[in-house]
Amino acid sequence: MQLFNKPHIKKLLTLSVLIYCINSNLYAQNQPIRPQTNPLGLPQSVVPLAIPPSMPNSGLGQQVNVHPPKPKLAIKKRVKKVFQEFEDAQLDEGQIKRLKSLNIKNATAGMTPYNNIPKPVTRTLMIDLSPGISTPVLRLSAGQLTSLVFSSLQGDPWFIDSVKLNRNIFSDGMQQGSDNTPTNVLTIEPLRALAYGNVTIMLKGLSTPVIFSLTTNQKEVDFRVDLKIPGRNPDSVSRINYADKIPNLDDNIPYFLDGIPPKEAKKLRTTDRILEAWEYTGHMYIRTSADVQYPAYYSSARSTSGVAVYRFNQVYSSITLLQNAKAHTISIEQY
Repeated sequence: MQLFNKPHIKKLLTLSVLIYCINSNLYAQNQPIRPQTNPLGLPQSVVPLAIPPSMPNSGLGQQVNVHPPKPKLAIKKRVKKVFQEFEDAQLDEGQIKRLKSLNIKNATAGMTPYNNIPKPVTRTLMIDLSPGISTPVLRLSAGQLTSLVFSSLQGDPWFIDSVKLNRNIFSDGMQQGSDNTPTNVLTIEPLRALAYGNVTIMLKGLSTPVIFSLTTNQKEVDFRVDLKIPGRNPDSVSRINYADKIPNLDDNIPYFLDGIPPKEAKKLRTTDRILEAWEYTGHMYIRTSADVQYPAYYSSARSTSGVAVYRFNQVYSSITLLQNAKAHTISIEQY
């Protein structure tokens, strides 16, 4: 029995050739392209050529990005919007100037006293330690220092032993832990805008305390007060010792000592500028840095700067002074 006839065999050969060609083509696609050689010397048309892959890459099996990145243009717009919001939140030049002006006004209002700004004053006080005498008043102001300078009638410094006052309301330079160097200057400052109290001061060698009333919110503030203390100063270098009580203390002397005599005082003419003279209430007052030798004076006081004021019970035509161990006679006359 014949299994295959000629037509069948022909078809099988054709199918085998096709299968071989297909397999050869697929193999060539998976191989790299190599330079063609002709080892057998066959014609070039006979040498099989490597067929490069012609199928495009389809991307099958690769991971796909579900959230693609935003475009650069959208990011730039977002950054620009953020910067614009930041610029809009800043103060412009006019607002900054207004803010500075407001800060200055607030600071000025905080430093200004509750009423008008007090006028600074420097004066001299003659202290009378007799019983029944009203207590002198010191005018203070918050943020201002008031200096009290203690000296004898001859102008010698009178040192301070102790100071007592309410340090919750007032501050002074004699607090505990401060310098213990002897001094005749006491500095007082109120710690509140409105304060009232007093201070007690013990001077060296003086058994009677010196007491002052302290007040604030006045039209004038005492910057410096020269306090003339009667009695004998234990550290005095003057040749004249005064008694513990001076009965002829003149309350008008401080005005002349400060160089601001009363308006009613009449100026007198002198032949030397070393001496100034006035007639007031029937008495003669002279102001000089020298020592009076003649005639005898009724009362006197000397500042710490060396200037002295003498009171005479009448107007004299001449005064003899002693300066630098030399006597000078100066004439005095009416204008």
